[in-house]
Amino acid sequence: MQFFGRLVSTISNVTNLFSNPFRVKEVPVADYRACVQLREESQLILFKNSTHRTWDCLLVNPRSPQNGFRLFQLGTEADAVVNFQQFLSVLPPFYESSARVLQVDILQQLIDCVRSHPSWSTAHVAVELGIRECFRHARVIGSWGRTLRPD
Repeated sequence: MQFFGRLVSTISNVTNLFSNPFRVKEVPVADYRACVQLREESQLILFKNSTHRTWDCLLVNPRSPQNGFRLFQLGTEADAVVNFQQFLSVLPPFYESSARVLQVDILQQLIDCVRSHPSWSTAHVAVELGIRECFRHARVIGSWGRTLRPD
């Protein structure tokens, strides 16, 4: 009976892995040459991907600009813009101060935390994920001790 429970859990996790629009994936930036760029701020770019009929958010790797991380692939522009803004307000201090964040698994944890706790300050997120090197960044220091942002 335990075997079947683990099997169902594994199948569920694999299905979620491929169906989660917020699954972080490392991609070559060149893959987006044919896409329409809607916004670019800091290292984040929002694209309209006509081939897949999606709106994709790309974090260009500051240490290797030919590579990036797709943070989401959403079906509506409105949802994409809202999530782009949310990520833009939280992510820069992390990738600017920690090379460790530029790994798919760590970045996935960061994205999941930001989505699960949209009202948390950058300091709260850094504490939750144990990304200590971010506490040198001015935006994280500035958010320390601040009350949570309203949702």
